[in-house]
This record gives sequence, structure tokens and C-alpha cells, in this order.
Amino acid sequence: MESPDNVPHSEYLRRQRPLERLRAHTSRNAPLHPRERQLIGLIALQLIFLPWAIGGELTWTQVVSLGLALLAFVVALLPRHYEADARGDDAFTLMMWPKLLRFPVFWLGLVFFGYVGVQMLNPAWHFVHGPGQSWWMQAIPYHHALPHGIAGVPWSQIPPLIAVIAYLAAFLTVCAAWVGLTRRRSAVLLLTILVINATALAFFSIAERVAGNGRIYWSLYYGTPYFVGPFIYKNHAGEYFNLMIAVCAAIGAYHFARTERRMLKSTPAGVFLFLGMILGATEILCYSRAATFLLVGYLIVLGVTFVIHLIRKRSSGSNPIVTFSLLAILIAFLLIAGSSLRLGEAWSKAEELFRQDKTNSIVMREVAAKATWQMAGDAPWLGHGLGSFRFLFPTYQVRYPLITGSTNGVIRMFWHHAHNDYAEFSAELGILGLLPLIGMLGFWGFQLIKNAVWRHPPLWILALGLALTMIHSYVDFEAQNPAIIVTWCTLWPCLIRWLEFEEK
Repeated sequence: MESPDNVPHSEYLRRQRPLERLRAHTSRNAPLHPRERQLIGLIALQLIFLPWAIGGELTWTQVVSLGLALLAFVVALLPRHYEADARGDDAFTLMMWPKLLRFPVFWLGLVFFGYVGVQMLNPAWHFVHGPGQSWWMQAIPYHHALPHGIAGVPWSQIPPLIAVIAYLAAFLTVCAAWVGLTRRRSAVLLLTILVINATALAFFSIAERVAGNGRIYWSLYYGTPYFVGPFIYKNHAGEYFNLMIAVCAAIGAYHFARTERRMLKSTPAGVFLFLGMILGATEILCYSRAATFLLVGYLIVLGVTFVIHLIRKRSSGSNPIVTFSLLAILIAFLLIAGSSLRLGEAWSKAEELFRQDKTNSIVMREVAAKATWQMAGDAPWLGHGLGSFRFLFPTYQVRYPLITGSTNGVIRMFWHHAHNDYAEFSAELGILGLLPLIGMLGFWGFQLIKNAVWRHPPLWILALGLALTMIHSYVDFEAQNPAIIVTWCTLWPCLIRWLEFEEK
């Protein structure tokens, strides 16, 4: 077989292998291509914007997110021209679109949105206004052999198109990151920006808790006292901070391993450890039961792994005294800060809320999940249509007085989501609609195994954090929050691309 070095430049490009050539001839310290810097800036802007913009819950925020995602997608596909360098390499143009065509998630995404499009064009139910603020869903003729959905929902009631916009933004951002990130430095830079932004969110959330007036940004009220920072729902805030703690831990572990490998005298790992503690303290202030339990388990795994690593390094001549001293200083600082912020009282209040929610929340969610699975059972293969849950669930809700808020059959409680993403997606998409999503997860999982993620601590730390979000989605609706789902989806290509760079 002819080696790549003996292949003419034109033939090499024709074989659509420019990225390998770029990595082989690009210095580790070479600057990023201007278009790659632009792409990082656009993706970072989108992921920064969403959590600050009420978690992306409002319609206009999702439209802005889609616009930024589309712009990032276009920039990622633009050709990149590299000038000749001092090593004698000729100038060449790197075509980006072939990588998109070889990306399985891209094709699975097209299948998914095509499926959802058929659902929207084949409505089985139509939204009807009644007297005052009343409404109901009226059955209409439709093609039973095709996926079906609902129609006629006004913008004020959040139509299914809003869900399509949110997931389309995530899809475009994933494709942009996969195609456009060609260096490990790009992934590290993007994740570092997310950690800095999350820390700013944490400080804002603390300030709002200490000096707040019961309104988001001291001026906005959305009908619930359980907001945290810009997030309307405390559990969404808790999960977002959990996700950012995983990113922070991954970046800190990367710098720690890099310092050990190069035997440097200083490392920024301690800074990220400190930022992680701030994020953890803020997560406790969210009073999110599931998020806190998951965080504790996650930190136990990381702590045990780190101690084992230090013990092993001691046998090879490394001195962990400095590291333990740094940990002691940061823990002492956290205790002082916690005392100032009354984190002990916050934890006690969280425990009290947990006990109260045992009957007021957990049982109701179990019943709601049971009703949602019954909804899924009525259309197991094709589903009822993406975004249809809140409009069709009352039909199943009335069977359970506990989740209606009344014993006389009159619905007093309106469920926007099932508090179980797996049940809700099953009811809305059916088995056929879930297959593309399962295929995407299968691709990411295959890439983790193929590239031996267990050999790279920073990356399995991040992968474990992504898994926590999937666990949390079993008891809540994390996938329905744009700030969480877009960030979570974007972290996958960042993780896999970084992992590929490490293996190569």
C-alpha cells in the first residue's frame, strides 16, 4: 500500500483525507485557523447565552439559539486555506463538508427530523379554543399508517414547533462541533469558556439568593418561587451545575495530568478544583434532591479515583505532599465561604424539602410516569407527536385523582412535562421515532469504546458527567430545557473529538 507521504497533494485531497495530513504537519503550538476560532466563538456564545436567557425557556431565546447554531454550522463547513510554511509544506485548502457526510449522527438527525416533519404534516388532533381560557383537543381524520401529531396550537400555548427549534439547534451545533473542531486545543478552550461562564452564573445565583427579592434578575417573575439564578426551575439549575462540575473536573484533570507528564512546577488544576467547589456549593443552594444525590455519588467516584492515583504515583517517585496541601487549603477556604453563605442551613433546608417531597413530589411523579407510559402504550410504534404531551396528557391524567388536583374529575393541575424524559419521548415519538436517537447514543458509546476512554481520565470523567444527566432524566425533564440539552449534546462531539486526538 502506498504511504500517505508518497501520495501527491491533489490525490490526497481527492481521497478526502486532509485532516490527517493537517495533524501530521501542524505544530502543537501552531495557532488555530481563524475560521476555527470563529466557530469556537459562535458555539461558546450560544452556550453562554442559553443559561443566562432564562435557561432558553422562552420562545425568542430558542430562535436566537437556532440562529447562532445555523451560523456556526455554516462557518464549520466553509473551506479553510492554509498557507505554505517554513517546513516546506505547500499551501492547501481543507474541505470540511466531506467529514459531515461521514458523520452518522448527521444522517440519523435527518431521519429524525424527517420523521417529526411527517408527524406535523399528519395531525390527528386539532387545538380548539373554548370560552375564556379553556381549550381542548379535537380528533380529526389522518393517515393511520404514518406518524401523526397535533396542529393548530397557538404560539402562546407553546406549539410543537418550539420543541423542533430547540432540538434542531442542538443538532446543528453538534454537527458544527464535529466538523469544525480539528485540534485538541479547540475542545479544551471551548470547555474552559463554559467553566468560566458557569462560575459567573454561580456567583450571580448566590448573589440573587442572598440579596434577592423573589424575582429573576430582580425584575422577572414566572409563577414559581423555586428559581435559581436565571433558571425558572431549581432542578434544571441543579442539573446544569452538575454538568458544569463534570466539565470543570475534566479540564482540571487534563491540566493535572499534563503537569505530571511534563514535570512542570505549577499547574492551573488547583484553580479548576476551586471553581468546581464554588459550582458544587451553588448546586447545594438549588435544593434539587436528585441533582444533589447524583453529585455526591459523582464526587465519591472522583475522590476515590484521585486517591488511588496519588498512591500509585508515590511508588513511582512522585511526591503528593504539594497536592494534598493544595487540597487542604481549598477545602478550608470552602468551609469558610460555606460558613459565610450559611451552606449548613441550606443543606438542612434541603433535607427538610427532601422529606416533604417524599409524598408531595415523588409519589405524584411516579403516578404521572405511570399515566405517561399508558399514553405511550396507546401509540407504541408511531407516538402521538413531538411536543404533544402537554395537550394530550389530560386524557390520561383524569384517571388518577392524585395528579389532577381534584377528586371530582375537574383538572386543577396542568402537567407541561412528565418528569420522566424516557416516558415522555416514548409517548411522543414511539419506537420508530426513538430509533434515530438510540442510534446516536450508540454511535457515541461505540466511539468511547473504540478509542479506549478508560485510558484517559479527563475524558472518562466528562463521559461520566454526561451519563449523570441521562440518569437524572429518568426522574425529571432535563431534556426539555434548551440550556441543558444543547450543552449536553454539544459536549459529546467535544468529548469524542478530544478522545480521538488523544489516541492519535
